[in-house]
Amino acid sequence: MGHNTPENFRTALEWTRARLLAQAGGPRILMINGWNEWTEGSYLEPDTVNGFKYLEAVQTVFGRHP
Repeated sequence: MGHNTPENFRTALEWTRARLLAQAGGPRILMINGWNEWTEGSYLEPDTVNGFKYLEAVQTVFGRHP
């Protein structure tokens, strides 16, 4: 297995968010394609190994910020 962990995923999301915000007038869109059940409709959903940790990483980085 590689280095695919919820923590590394969150780090990649933080890096991506910083790059998007650093581009004045640039695109502010990030597309995350579903990694579970992608052939059945591209859902982002919990799994039996990490539970909600990947989804929580998305919420932590891209959720509401004051």
